[in-house]
Amino acid sequence: MAYRDEEQALLLEHVPHHYTKRCNDCGRTGTRLYCDHIAELQDGGAGLDESNIRLRSGSCHTRKTADARAGRFGLR
Repeated sequence: MAYRDEEQALLLEHVPHHYTKRCNDCGRTGTRLYCDHIAELQDGGAGLDESNIRLRSGSCHTRKTADARAGRFGLR
């Protein structure tokens, strides 16, 4: 889901400043961070709720997303 509205823009401006500039999972710094939904939207997670957002490095984001998809399809 691609957000293009004012609410999403405000969330994306606030989240990186509210958290430290490190991956919330592995602690990595100096890398691109992604605002990732803790509970994925496809699993009923709230899209614009700050409490459903975690900053993750690319590798942590990929791992978490793969695990969530595998769980959704009964593979884990």
